Amino acid sequence: MESENTSDHTYGEPRVLRRYNVSRSCIRCHQRKVRCDKSHPCTTCARSNVTCRYPGSEKTKRRAPNRCRRFHSSGRSNWVLNGLTIYAAQSIGLHRDGSNFRLPILECELRRRLWWHIITADKRVAEDHGLVGGSETISNTKLPLNVDDSDLNPQMKTAPPPKETWTEMTMFLITAEASKVFARINRVSLQSQRGRDVHDESRKLVADLDARLSKTYLKYCDQNVPVQKATFLLGRLLLSKARAMVHIHSLNGLSAEQSAKHINEETLSYACEGLECGSEMLTDEVLKSYSWLSSTYTPYHLLTARCRLAGV
Repeated sequence: MESENTSDHTYGEPRVLRRYNVSRSCIRCHQRKVRCDKSHPCTTCARSNVTCRYPGSEKTKRRAPNRCRRFHSSGRSNWVLNGLTIYAAQSIGLHRDGSNFRLPILECELRRRLWWHIITADKRVAEDHGLVGGSETISNTKLPLNVDDSDLNPQMKTAPPPKETWTEMTMFLITAEASKVFARINRVSLQSQRGRDVHDESRKLVADLDARLSKTYLKYCDQNVPVQKATFLLGRLLLSKARAMVHIHSLNGLSAEQSAKHINEETLSYACEGLECGSEMLTDEVLKSYSWLSSTYTPYHLLTARCRLAGV
């Protein structure tokens, strides 16, 4: 608090601002609303033979940084906020590929990255709450290119060719590719519930995803480099998850006895493979700096498949 002393002030001279230090009462006197002499300890606390504490005398325990809101939020606020973000993105046309509007190459690429980041986040948050995100069906925006940021510049007239190596976009493209397939598997599952046998179609989707990820991204990951190893394990985890989704959907509508006949060693194999990848991502010392990200990939479908194998 600043106060002005004007008693000695002469017109035309600059005013001198004096700052007065205001001592605060101890916590106990403040709560009891009694006068405190502000000594250490104060007289009131000394007479009562209690500990005299002043505000700020103890360090406040700091909360751990909330690095990923998706993981730390237990409500549906993230899902709602993602929905609002999607509506805002649609209002500026991000769900339409920039090439349709003859936009510059750099702007097209940035629009693709932003749109697919929003869609991928929406699908993952929806999964946390047992929901299915469906915004992909209203969009024709292409996936971003597998290139580094240094390959893009505002003056370019043609898009750079996708690199056949690991890039700064590889991890994100793996999650985006998997997100597209997960959405299609969910749509196919709805058709199977209407009496149509589409399990072969779902298996083909997973086989195509496996071939595409392995050929385009995973084979270029150097597991001696932490971020590339995390990318490789994440890709294997998502493939195991896709297989588990197809298997779980194939059991819909079956009794417990019928479900038991469809559970075999192959199911156990991919369930354990996915859980091992997830465990390694969390426990590997090399990947310690990425544990905040790894902890957000809860393998719900793999755990469900494993529990069914155990008869839980």
